[in-house]
Amino acid sequence: MDDIIWPPKSKAPRPRDRKKVKTEDPTDLDIDNETIEISSEVTQPDTVEPKIEAEPDKPKKSRWWRFEHGHMSKKKWALFITVMAIFIWTGAIASYRLYSRYSYFKPAVTDRVKNKPKPVEPTITYSDLTGMPVDPSANGRQVTAIMIENSLDARPQSGLKDAGLIYEAIAEGGITRFVALYQAEEPDYIGPVRSVRPYYLDFIMPFDAAIAHVGGAPQALIDIKTFGVKDLDQFANSGSYNRIAGRYAPHNVYTSIAKLNSLEASKGFGGSKFTGFQRKKDEPSKQPNATSVDFNIS
Repeated sequence: MDDIIWPPKSKAPRPRDRKKVKTEDPTDLDIDNETIEISSEVTQPDTVEPKIEAEPDKPKKSRWWRFEHGHMSKKKWALFITVMAIFIWTGAIASYRLYSRYSYFKPAVTDRVKNKPKPVEPTITYSDLTGMPVDPSANGRQVTAIMIENSLDARPQSGLKDAGLIYEAIAEGGITRFVALYQAEEPDYIGPVRSVRPYYLDFIMPFDAAIAHVGGAPQALIDIKTFGVKDLDQFANSGSYNRIAGRYAPHNVYTSIAKLNSLEASKGFGGSKFTGFQRKKDEPSKQPNATSVDFNIS
């Protein structure tokens, strides 16, 4: 009994027999006095997914605009570059020629200024009747004189402000009457037109003017024929005048330069030949200027 050792000493297995050792408690295994702790949890093996073999890469199809040096030989590559250079150069020249031919090309500002023609100074012609600058053809036209009334019933008159020259004189009873002369001016509404007196002929004859009137004093009508005055009497040429409804006779006869010029052309009045007033350049008067003008008409 003395030889019994408690607890009995277990015999350690040999290294080659260690794998064969079985214990009831898997968490505590004594091997060569070393304790190895083993988890009691049983780890399930991972599920092995079936291996899918990847399909081999398909070669990419090259597009027509993708050029790589490896696709062509050096000679073909050089030929390709040469052809493309010729094509681009030809297209550029053709585009430039089309643009130059069909585009509205404007030269540079410096070119326009350099090549700008010098302005031609207009020829200044002065009216023989008024002395004012006029169209060169104006001096060759017929001067037309028109008798215009100045009574209270005739006011306001039409066309007086457009006349080149105006004479005013007493007609009768202290009432004045105008004779207005036109050449370069062409108003389309003039009146009221009234009768002529002998002394008005003295005003217009130096200008070789035709006289537009509605009848007149007997002596004036005789003088017109005697002195060969260009006559535009309304009594004989009613189509060149018209009576307006806004005024009563004899203050309602009106005309226009266009109508009278047409009448003058039909009578063969080709123009007026006369010498205008002597004129000089504007300059300050050497004598003191007048401050007022006063005179009596009647």
